[in-house]
Amino acid sequence: MSFGPIVAGTFYTDDPRELSQQIDSMIASAEAPAEKRDVFGLISPHAGYVYSGPCAAHGYKLLEGRHYDTVVVIGLSHRVPGAVSVLDADSYRTPLGEIPIDRAKARELVAKLDFVDDNPDLFAFEHSIEVQLPFLQRTLHDFKVVLISMRTQSEHRCRLLADALDEVFDTGKTLFIASSDLSHFHTYSEAKSMDLATLDKVEHGDIDRLGQFCASGEGEMCGIAPVMTLMHLFKDRGGEDIRVLKYMNSGDTSGDRSRVVGYGSVAFFDRASNAAVEADDPETPTTQEAERRFHLTNADKRRLFEIARESISLWQNEQRRKDYPDESENLNAPAAAFVTLHRDGELRGCVGSVESDEPLWMNVREMAIAAATRDTRFEPLWPGELEACDLEISVMTPLTRVTSPDEIVPGEHGILLRRGYQRGLLLPQVAAKYGWDAREFLRQTCRKAGMEDDAWRDPATEIDVFSAVVFSEKDVQGVDADVH
Repeated sequence: MSFGPIVAGTFYTDDPRELSQQIDSMIASAEAPAEKRDVFGLISPHAGYVYSGPCAAHGYKLLEGRHYDTVVVIGLSHRVPGAVSVLDADSYRTPLGEIPIDRAKARELVAKLDFVDDNPDLFAFEHSIEVQLPFLQRTLHDFKVVLISMRTQSEHRCRLLADALDEVFDTGKTLFIASSDLSHFHTYSEAKSMDLATLDKVEHGDIDRLGQFCASGEGEMCGIAPVMTLMHLFKDRGGEDIRVLKYMNSGDTSGDRSRVVGYGSVAFFDRASNAAVEADDPETPTTQEAERRFHLTNADKRRLFEIARESISLWQNEQRRKDYPDESENLNAPAAAFVTLHRDGELRGCVGSVESDEPLWMNVREMAIAAATRDTRFEPLWPGELEACDLEISVMTPLTRVTSPDEIVPGEHGILLRRGYQRGLLLPQVAAKYGWDAREFLRQTCRKAGMEDDAWRDPATEIDVFSAVVFSEKDVQGVDADVH
């Protein structure tokens, strides 16, 4: 027996190809911290994709390249009364296909608590769980789900449910997602003030204060029960690192700031890691250091452009990706990259990542497709337009934290600024193009992040620099392969 979909065609498109493109575009445009530790859980919003999808994408971007046996999605029953229900079905169907349900785990959970049942009515008219599933289908592979719908707001029952989840699901093999929006139908400024205060209590893991804050009406979180359940479970497992990835509200996505709904994307990180963390490089990276790290030959660079162009063409024409596992050792080494498209000297698309555990060829493939089709500042490339575009690739060094403009070398360094939910990044070649000194480069990066010009002076603002091997097709056309 398969269940769903319930809200395909209303909360999100029911066209599989359009849905895949929309989710991929939102994830490509999102930012997420480069984090080697496992992601224990997420808080993710559940409005229509045009409103909350860009915020949700910041959390789902963290899941790329990770694996979980099971994903437990805990949502709110908006319309049907009940306490807690677990969906007992073979699978949940979305326009992207069937997701198998772990019925054994679902039934084990029902058997543990007398207020938990398997009443399907709590899912029959509900969107809070379903809107999370297509995002999971685009970021994870070979997983099962357990779906939990909650109407109760009893903190005692949230604590008991967290205890049951702790007993049923394995550490490290399960991802937990709490589905919740924030405040509803206040003005833009009122919502932002209220929501940031709510998220601050979540980020500090203060379950008691969060519950009191929302119960008093000072804060609002429609999925407070799923969120408190996740927070209790995280605390029981010894978790401490909770990070707000993004705050937005519907005024940011719809343009109507008179009555908005708030959205937050929050990540819960495990203490342990299943991957080794590299030691920090004590030296600020330079272009020469970047060249030394990556040892890219001219043949490597030409091959990257071939991969970028072929990948864009395959995606435009056939909606498929091609793997390139037999590339050189240099191209199979993990590295992050930006791919930039120009037409007639004007920017036509630029998307990239600042850190990656993926092979360089794979990162270039993904960023090339994203730059051509998902840069939200531009329309996707028209059929045949790729031939008129010039490509540029920037291969990145790891990020290095700095505390003073004196440590920044314009033209050599790019900047990533982060303060709370605001982020801004400019590549090294931008400062060189406009002749900026270090302080002007910082000011311009602040503007890119939506901060005040001098926000880089704020102790709460994190300043990271990186360098890059930057090369265009014109740089390597007709150049013989390197001789060593």
